[in-house]
Amino acid sequence: MTSAADDGIKCIYCKCTEFTEDQNLGSRWAKCRNCGVSQPVECKDISIRGEMLYSHYEKYLGEGLASRFPKIEGADEVAFIRQHIEGPLDMKIIDLGTAAGDFLPSLRELGHDIMGIDKFRPYAAYGEKHALPIHHTSIEELLEEGSANSVDLISIREAIYYVDDLKLFFENVKKLLKPGGHLYIKTGVADSFYYRFMRGDAHKRVGEFATLMLDPQVLKGILVKEGFSVVAVRKIGLNSNIVVFGYDLARGNAFVRFCGKCINAVFRKLTVITNTADRVCILARI
Repeated sequence: MTSAADDGIKCIYCKCTEFTEDQNLGSRWAKCRNCGVSQPVECKDISIRGEMLYSHYEKYLGEGLASRFPKIEGADEVAFIRQHIEGPLDMKIIDLGTAAGDFLPSLRELGHDIMGIDKFRPYAAYGEKHALPIHHTSIEELLEEGSANSVDLISIREAIYYVDDLKLFFENVKKLLKPGGHLYIKTGVADSFYYRFMRGDAHKRVGEFATLMLDPQVLKGILVKEGFSVVAVRKIGLNSNIVVFGYDLARGNAFVRFCGKCINAVFRKLTVITNTADRVCILARI
């Protein structure tokens, strides 16, 4: 693939129309020649992506989310943030795409004013039930309400794949942050060994409604272009929930689970040897 201009596809970040085939993510993905952002070859309409995302959320809720107690995730991530940021005890922190708010209890260790926001309204009801500050709103609505330059730390974990306009996303984040504020991103990466050796389609991991994938160098480059300084990067190997040829190796019989553990051990070694990752955590300062 040399160009996607004939199909009217524009890069979700720089609006370029020149793409090349993405060698890692599969034939359904292309990489922008200008900025390096990878996105689906067939970019679904925003309304269709929204319907697919809502369907995914409803399935998640139907699997028992509404009745379970909140999990607590990200203690290691908070330790990583704390290591590289010295914020006041009354920091204002917003978690974007918070979903069930699993990261919010851990974020409380960094500051008292914590808010999770999500576009799926039932999550707000779930948050109210479990005393979690989850709000059905968006960055744009917060800015309209007068929240510009009021936030110390913004986090977005495993949700940047679903941003509709990456350039606009960073512009709004910068408007929301105080001068010297921080952005924390946790995301899967496009150059993961998982895609390179398993030939897996990225859609199988991040959903058909995903709009983009990034490798660490591309993401760091975009952050710098947007006026951020990269404070620290943490690389993460494959988790235990690996899917190979359509089989979830964490949920099969004993032999399948054993194979999954062996594969994960090999990938973790490759991550160290090659200095690559399956996911990264990046802390940046504006």
